[in-house]
Amino acid sequence: MIQGFFDRCGGILADDMGLGKTLMTLCFLSYLKVKERVPGPALVVVPLSCAGNWLREARKFVPHLSIAKVCGNSKEKSLSLDDNEIWFGMKDIIVTTYETVANIENYFGRMFWKAVILDEAHRAKNSASRIREALEETQSACRVLLTGTPLQNSLKELHALLKFLWPDVLAKQSEATELGSPDLLSHATGSFRSFSLIFPLLQQHATEAVKPTKFRAADV
Repeated sequence: MIQGFFDRCGGILADDMGLGKTLMTLCFLSYLKVKERVPGPALVVVPLSCAGNWLREARKFVPHLSIAKVCGNSKEKSLSLDDNEIWFGMKDIIVTTYETVANIENYFGRMFWKAVILDEAHRAKNSASRIREALEETQSACRVLLTGTPLQNSLKELHALLKFLWPDVLAKQSEATELGSPDLLSHATGSFRSFSLIFPLLQQHATEAVKPTKFRAADV
C-alpha cells in the first residue's frame, strides 16, 4: 500500500474477511502522517453498517490520528459539515458512506484527499451508477480498494474497479469491451493478460494461509 501511494497507482487489498484490512489501512494512514509527514485528509468510504467499526478501530489503534464521520441523517450531516475542521480538511480521516458521497458531491469533490479508500469496493463496480460518478469526481494522490472479492462475476466488473484506480490508463471503452468479451474469456492467454494487470497492485491473503499452526503435545 505504501509503495502504491508513492508510485501513484494505488492498490487493491483483497484479504479474506477477518484478516485485518481495516487495521492495515489505518496503519498505512498512520505511516503516511507520522513517518512521511504527508499532509491532508484521507477519505474512507464504507457501507453504513461499517462506519462505527472504522471509528472504533481508529480510536483504539491510531488515537494520534483525528477522525470524523460525515454520514447519517440530514441533521447529522449538516452538523458535521458545519465543523470547520471537517470543512477545511483539518481532520486526518473522514469516514463516510457511499450514499453520502453521492448526495453531497460538492463537499467531497472540492477537497484534495491524500487517499480515497473504498471499503467493500465492489459497491463501486457499476460505472453508470450515481455513486460511482460521484466517487470519480474525488481528487486524490492515490486510490485504494478493500474487498474480499475482487473478481465476482466477470472480468468486465473487475475492469470497472481497475478503471477507478487507473482512470487515465484504462479510460478507453474499447478496453472495457475487450476485457469483458466472450472471446477473451474463452482464451487462456487473454485471461492471463487481464490478471497480469492486477498482480503489481493486488495484495491478497486467504484465511487458511494465515491460520496459526497447531501442535500436539507429543510433537513438542
